[in-house]
Amino acid sequence: MDKQSFTEAFAELRARLYRNGALLDEAKANQKRIEAKEKAA
Repeated sequence: MDKQSFTEAFAELRARLYRNGALLDEAKANQKRIEAKEKAA
């Protein structure tokens, strides 16, 4: 594998991991909001 395609593949992987992490943070935030609503009810 040449250096160019390796760099592109690595950047793609990092972007995917970053998106997954962002989705996970969002899911955790949603869960906290739901729990807060249930306590208030």
